[in-house]
Amino acid sequence: LDSVCNAYAHFLLQNSQYEKRINREIAKIIDEVNKNFTDPDFNIGELLYNSGYADDYIRAEFKKITSYSPIDFLTKLRIEHAKKLMEIYGQGISVAEVSESCGFDDSVYFSRRFKQFCGASPADYKKQHTKKPRN
Repeated sequence: LDSVCNAYAHFLLQNSQYEKRINREIAKIIDEVNKNFTDPDFNIGELLYNSGYADDYIRAEFKKITSYSPIDFLTKLRIEHAKKLMEIYGQGISVAEVSESCGFDDSVYFSRRFKQFCGASPADYKKQHTKKPRN
């Protein structure tokens, strides 16, 4: 019984250390995404590959922690940035400029993803959220 308890305690200790390692790796990935999300050449697949974990495993762990797939997490950051740019600059910035500033090469793809995340096109969002000048 003593050896079974020791083996179980050792298993729990190893398992918790492994969990801490994967959480640290996910935190590093999130940090890199936050630093590079405006770069259109940023490759999240390469970042996941370089983590040293199996592709399916790291993606599943990422989703478990963030509630988003890695690509949706990246897209969410880009869309949130786009919303802020449109709220700040309003009609003074084009959808193409917003798209480019957020790391999207293709403004049509950007518009499609924006609508998926926000329920409105970028142009409609700009109209709804542009601050009116005070008289």
